[in-house]
Amino acid sequence: MQRLLALLLRKPSIAIFLIGETIAIYSVIQFNALPRQKTQQWWLAFSAALQNQVHQIYQYFYLHAINEQLIEDNTRLRTALIAQQSKEVVALPKFSSSYCFLDSTFNDSLSYRYRFIPCRVIFQPWGQKDGYFLINKGTLHGIRPMMGVVSPTGVAGVVIKTTKRYALCMSLLNTKLYLSVWIAPQNVLGSYTWDAKDRRHGIVRYVPSHYLISPGQKVYTSGMGTIFPEGIPVGTVTEVVKDPANEAFWRIRIQLATDFYRMDYLYAVEHYDRTHLDSLSLQTP
Repeated sequence: MQRLLALLLRKPSIAIFLIGETIAIYSVIQFNALPRQKTQQWWLAFSAALQNQVHQIYQYFYLHAINEQLIEDNTRLRTALIAQQSKEVVALPKFSSSYCFLDSTFNDSLSYRYRFIPCRVIFQPWGQKDGYFLINKGTLHGIRPMMGVVSPTGVAGVVIKTTKRYALCMSLLNTKLYLSVWIAPQNVLGSYTWDAKDRRHGIVRYVPSHYLISPGQKVYTSGMGTIFPEGIPVGTVTEVVKDPANEAFWRIRIQLATDFYRMDYLYAVEHYDRTHLDSLSLQTP
């Protein structure tokens, strides 16, 4: 380092040349869409590959906790399977941790419309206001932007950018993400958003105040659109107050179904008819 500094001091023209080149490269990338997009894709691929290596080292030291989680998920799956085979009515949620619905009619329709692609979180920065995470699957595995991502317990986020082997996802802990939900058992529609106050809770708005909503009620995806199927858990109601912006609606605080501090194994959700539905929505008058 000292020799390099001494060289630059002896020959300042080299330093001026390097500074000029740096400014020129920055200007080309910053003010031109194509170079900026290519640079973002390269940086996403590079950082994802680096984080994947770090994640593998991290996972090596936490195999016991991961095995415990897998055992718990397999137990729920086995319970749901036994209940389905015996056709008994059991106290299980409509949406199980393994994404096998107990309603056979709904399960049949789901299998024709959706495909679940297993993936894992390899990086999730906590220093930013809005939440993002990287997964270890990309376009080579069928991942595309605007696909939903779910955890074994509920909604996790939405894919926004992809490379061949990795994808960047916007999590529920992001103020830019809005999600159509319904509250059971009334099946009242609302809109989920995050208020950036607590990483374990979110907000549901635009629920008319003439509906009686109480703590403990469950919140699920509404199924509107092509991102998530209907009935995936989003959270549980913890607080209900009048919306200060409009007292005709409730402002409902929910505890999120997904624990983002422990998030690891995920599923990307592909809607087989998404292209046809999106094209029809663009043709609406």
